Amino acid sequence: MASAYLRTRTGLASKGAGKRHGKYISGLDKYSHKDEVKYVVDKHIPSFAKDAVDFFDKADKLERANGRSYRSMVFAIPREATDPLAWAQALTDAMLEDKHAYRLAIHLDKDNHNPHAHLMFSERGLTAGMEAKDFFTRANPKEKRISGTAGKRWLEDMKGIYVSHIQKLVPNYVRPNRKEPKIGQAREIRTPSDAAYEAARQGRMKAVKNLRGLEAVLADTNAAIEAEQLRIDGSKKKPLAQLITEAQSATDSSPVMSAVPEVKAGWKPAGTLKGFRPTVPSLIPPRPKPPWA
Repeated sequence: MASAYLRTRTGLASKGAGKRHGKYISGLDKYSHKDEVKYVVDKHIPSFAKDAVDFFDKADKLERANGRSYRSMVFAIPREATDPLAWAQALTDAMLEDKHAYRLAIHLDKDNHNPHAHLMFSERGLTAGMEAKDFFTRANPKEKRISGTAGKRWLEDMKGIYVSHIQKLVPNYVRPNRKEPKIGQAREIRTPSDAAYEAARQGRMKAVKNLRGLEAVLADTNAAIEAEQLRIDGSKKKPLAQLITEAQSATDSSPVMSAVPEVKAGWKPAGTLKGFRPTVPSLIPPRPKPPWA
């Protein structure tokens, strides 16, 4: 069952958040116990940094005190993905378009309960030939659609890209239009409280599965209704020129009733011709007489 989850956060440079987060998602140093880290990919790291951790460490030191040294995204990887790294990499390429330096870390647990990816990147664009002291200044501005007031719109766009990538694996997947209950991570059952937690977790998982199934049926039904409506009304409105041509064709092929009766050869009206007016059948119905007439 495909599970959708995507969120974004930022880290302050003044707190050294970039270097710390880079090590966390990579399972380095004090985070070396995180055995779920399976793949780590660095891309577009400028030449002044040896890797992403070094790059974000420099961002912590050179960004302004109240500035952001990185933006992170965490997204669930569908269990249907046979190659989680390739799927996450394709999604990252679609979202960032090779415009930002980033580190991508893939986390996979032993039972594949919670496959997900951590992506951290610089909001600043890539400018060739810049040294670190210039890279993290106004000489290399942050992308406005991400860091400015348009950030909410950007996040919605990213969610749309995310859902479209899920639908490549699960065509009938429908983005939930309501908040789903959080399922939670699986626990090893050692105590009665663990057993109670796991029973509640299974119940939430079943409820979410049923909810998504109903939403998929609703989406299919709406699509069928729209297709039938298009079939009835025509998939597209006909252009004006075509409508005029069809109207002219219909007029030319239909019989036209003459208002004046046919006059046979040699026919003469009774009486003299002076003041004669042939009687023409009126096409306008007579007005009814009023009650007092």
